[in-house]
Amino acid sequence: MNKSGFKSAKQIGRVKEHVVELSEAEEARAMDLHRKSIVFDLHMHSVVLPEDPSDFGAWERSPRKEVGYEGIKKGGITACLDGFSGWAHIFTMDANVREIGLRWCDMDHNYDKVIRGLRAEDVRRAKRENKTAIFLITENSEMICNDLDGIDMLYGLGLRGMGLSYNKRNLVGDGRTERTDSGLSKFGIQVIERLNKLGVIVDLAHCGERMTLEAAEVVATSEQIVAIASDVATAHECYGMAFYMPPPSDRISAIERESTEKYQALEREFERYRGNAETAVKIALNQHHDTNIGIGEHGEVRKYDGRSDRIQ
Repeated sequence: MNKSGFKSAKQIGRVKEHVVELSEAEEARAMDLHRKSIVFDLHMHSVVLPEDPSDFGAWERSPRKEVGYEGIKKGGITACLDGFSGWAHIFTMDANVREIGLRWCDMDHNYDKVIRGLRAEDVRRAKRENKTAIFLITENSEMICNDLDGIDMLYGLGLRGMGLSYNKRNLVGDGRTERTDSGLSKFGIQVIERLNKLGVIVDLAHCGERMTLEAAEVVATSEQIVAIASDVATAHECYGMAFYMPPPSDRISAIERESTEKYQALEREFERYRGNAETAVKIALNQHHDTNIGIGEHGEVRKYDGRSDRIQ
């Protein structure tokens, strides 16, 4: 049980390992390749989730997340981009500064496993010392508002990657869940130029399709994009799905059944919460218990009886 009152998931052994059967020579070659290679995870979330999915809300609100250093060590990666957002996905400057400070503090107290990732040499050093270099990347640019120097400040604190948007629209451009896909703003171009100047990685994981394509044109040349695509195609052709073996069908059915049951339990819990909230609001506003009301995302209360009237 952690300080937030729920049990964290196991970092090692939570999911059964899948062993690829190799000959002795193949095993020796695979281990030799891993020893010689730099393994860089380009989008990782190192925080440990709760063991019980129904505790996710409490986990999300907890002010400090546990980081899975044991799991990182077991995974054998040389370096990673560790994505974060700030407490409870609040993309403010204060929340991001706090998160960076807490992450660095935790890393420095796990020096036998990880080191701060700030430059390319840290990756090579991590390889030599059998550790993992963790590079911090925030998944949104919302916290800088319209201040380009905010990027410089975060860089100075150790940030080495920035997502342009996290699903929703901001001053830089549209996220992937927006109603429209308007692409990159003029300010967004300036943001990318500043990121490139400082050497901060541009992350497009949660951006809209048009924004992603337009950002790629600013970040990289056509030749670089073609080269990246070619490398990915080559890697897929050489590796493909050779080492993938799907779990047995009965296990897939069990996973689907467990997921459905947990989702339905969360749905019932939410409906009870919503019903209790509406009852409390009706009592507070002296409304009849049969009154049809709705509570907006900003706390506004409306009554529906053939038309919509705001009552609070």
